[in-house]
Amino acid sequence: MQKKAGMFSCYSNTDVIMSSPKYTGNSETLQSHEGSRPFLRFFSNTATKLTLSLALSVFLATPGLSIGSGSAYASVPQDASTPASVPAFQATPCETAPSASDFLNTLTVNPAINPTIGTACLAQASTSLPGVEVTARSAQQGVNIEQWVYLSGTLKVKGRFYYPSNGASQPLPLVIFNHDGIDGISKYHELSSLRLAKRGYAVFSPSYRGEDGSQGVVEIAKGEVNDVLSAFRLLQKHPKVDNKHIYLMGASHGALISLLAASRLEPQEIKGLIFAYGVADIYAWWDYLKETNQLGHDPITRRTYGDGPEVRPQSFAIRHGLTAAKKLQIPVLILQGGLDTTTPPQQARNLANTLQQVGVENELKIYPNCLHGFLVYAPYLKKGVTKAERQETEEAWDEVFNFLAE
Repeated sequence: MQKKAGMFSCYSNTDVIMSSPKYTGNSETLQSHEGSRPFLRFFSNTATKLTLSLALSVFLATPGLSIGSGSAYASVPQDASTPASVPAFQATPCETAPSASDFLNTLTVNPAINPTIGTACLAQASTSLPGVEVTARSAQQGVNIEQWVYLSGTLKVKGRFYYPSNGASQPLPLVIFNHDGIDGISKYHELSSLRLAKRGYAVFSPSYRGEDGSQGVVEIAKGEVNDVLSAFRLLQKHPKVDNKHIYLMGASHGALISLLAASRLEPQEIKGLIFAYGVADIYAWWDYLKETNQLGHDPITRRTYGDGPEVRPQSFAIRHGLTAAKKLQIPVLILQGGLDTTTPPQQARNLANTLQQVGVENELKIYPNCLHGFLVYAPYLKKGVTKAERQETEEAWDEVFNFLAE
């Protein structure tokens, strides 16, 4: 079982031996594997307490999320969209980042990529960008951060916009970085966003509907796709963004959201897609979860997936990433952990095979010593990360930056 902060937060407690790959459909790369991963790792999050029953909520926020009977989700119809009537939106007037000690108690081993924490609220103002309200501004290690509230349909959704504070006069390439899980933007995702911005990119991370104070309810790779596309349209007009160089990037749940969103854009609107350990073949994944006894029975899982694709065909069809992949005409980088037991490596191979069949340029990188969530979490955790995983994660980040630079 594996899990990671936010939505997925556990790593494997099962010995896994990787052999040479038989897949030859595209450029798959396997680093050398040093052995097994005989432990379970949980990541703490003040907003999210993961339990063993959470085994499934790790990807699309699916199976395994424990929610009490009094939860608001219990009254939401099966696989429903956000109701027309939503609770009154309460914007935080000026958000303040956790203190330096809060971060440093739980993070990190690599000073080069762990920014000095301690964010001051610098200003509150409305941006001149129609449809966006900037509720707070702050700065960390040469990166400006704006807290946004923007419209996705009729919903007010939150997000964070990062850009270098070096006063660059030219518009910047943009990465829309979609987070894992269903509990909002974790501090690890924020640190990863800062890492991108420090390399000269504008970065936007949406807090999908039902998260971090955004209106609506969690829909799992459904309405969340609209939230990303709404942000995309706004960011195309942002003066700091080079709208000829926009990328979608996502981890886990965010990977599927990114794939589905990319399939609804014109090829000339987007430069590329980075898909990190996401569910692409939802039918194969459902079967895998049943076979490995990981299916959850919590309210979100039940209302989203019911008893499976035979009973809820439309719920599965709209979340099937391989269908979306056939519509792509952009380069795709696929990153996958070889020890991932939440979204197993076959998911990445299925996506790569599908892209290969329709002639889409793609590269698959499998890192044998990496667990689910490695890209976002492994660089910053003090404990529970092997030297091999840490090294392979840095190699994965190198691939990300090489892809963005092409």
